[in-house]
Amino acid sequence: GVFVARRRIGVRRRTVVCHLPRQQQGTHPYGRHLLEGVQEGANQHSCDVLLPSTDGQVDWSAVAGLLVFGFNRLGAEMHRPPHLPTVSLMLHAPGRCAVTVDERAAAAQLTRYLSGFGHRRIAYLSCDYTPERAYGYREALAGCGIESDPHWLRKAFAVTGTSLSEAGYQAMKQWLDEDWPALGCTALLVHNDDGAEGVLRALREA
Repeated sequence: GVFVARRRIGVRRRTVVCHLPRQQQGTHPYGRHLLEGVQEGANQHSCDVLLPSTDGQVDWSAVAGLLVFGFNRLGAEMHRPPHLPTVSLMLHAPGRCAVTVDERAAAAQLTRYLSGFGHRRIAYLSCDYTPERAYGYREALAGCGIESDPHWLRKAFAVTGTSLSEAGYQAMKQWLDEDWPALGCTALLVHNDDGAEGVLRALREA
């Protein structure tokens, strides 16, 4: 593993393991922001943060707790002790503590932001695994006095081995080939930054 929080000489520190998907570790902006927050909290509580190496071998006897981004990504090879304090980051995990964002309120805020610029036909390219964002989008439209059209909302699916950027690209290309021009939408809300990157690529090529 790799220690990402600085050790302080002379101070007894505990170790917290932070398990992120490989693509989130260091290179992805989302992962960097997440790690920055973990490091800040760890330093405030005199903890070291350990990112497990790819082989998943960890000396659990020296670990005080585990932070993991999505329990579906935590493989059995980690061999974590069953009673180790564990917290899920950003995703709800049944039977576990979780630190998440208010997906519904965030989507509503973004929708109101677009409406504030005078947009009345706002489309949304969503993903299935965070339905709360779609609820927030619809609620905000109603709150702005906009009657939503079900055709304004479309789902992008990232199949195994496909990035969200590619999923956004393919979904937008298909939308452009189908009914997008007829919708007359002047603004588009996309599920996340990766998806938006793909959407912009499709729009530039159109």
